[in-house]
Amino acid sequence: MLPARDIDSIDFRPFFDMVVGVLFVLLILIGALMFFEQVQHSESAAGEEQQRKHEWQIEKADFLAWLAGHLREGEIDPQVDLANSAVVIPADKVLDLGADGLPDVLDRPANKLGRILALDLACVAAAENRGGSCPSFRLLRLNEAVAEVRTGTLPSGTPLPRERFAHLAASLLAAKVLKGSPDLLKLSGSYGEMIFKVTSALGVQAPVTSPIGGEIALKFNFVAP
Repeated sequence: MLPARDIDSIDFRPFFDMVVGVLFVLLILIGALMFFEQVQHSESAAGEEQQRKHEWQIEKADFLAWLAGHLREGEIDPQVDLANSAVVIPADKVLDLGADGLPDVLDRPANKLGRILALDLACVAAAENRGGSCPSFRLLRLNEAVAEVRTGTLPSGTPLPRERFAHLAASLLAAKVLKGSPDLLKLSGSYGEMIFKVTSALGVQAPVTSPIGGEIALKFNFVAP
């Protein structure tokens, strides 16, 4: 054991400086480790989110193709518009022009349309509406489905301008479809409101090739993942 006078003469500052230096380096290493773990976690979370969005897009495309297939089986000729999350059918598959120049609804196709929509929309509506026979659309939650009647070029002599003709056609179509398939009224969107609506718009004007021109766009608004 060193005498007290020798202990007093020892300079401990280099030792303490070394300890402080080691602690400082350890703090830097711990901070760097925490930073890289956080970055790795963020990258992993971002990757999972991108994967989820990709799967959601695939399910959306599958649903539109599935619905279009059922419409095709019902002799309603559909086209899938994936970019706008829609299925488009020619207006003359469901509507006709009456002798008075006003729109008429074709009973059989309209009733088919209503039944197909009631069954298929139930598979992507609120969970309580989904049946056991539905495909597994795990990520899809439908906010609303809008049937937009887009009036094209009308024959001469039609008593209404295009926008009012479209409004009348949409009103008649809504009444026919909902009366024939009242289950559509039971389906709720993500916020609890009625999921199915019928609206009108002006379509592209083109040469008249059938009694009634235009199209009906079935547009679907899904809740983002």
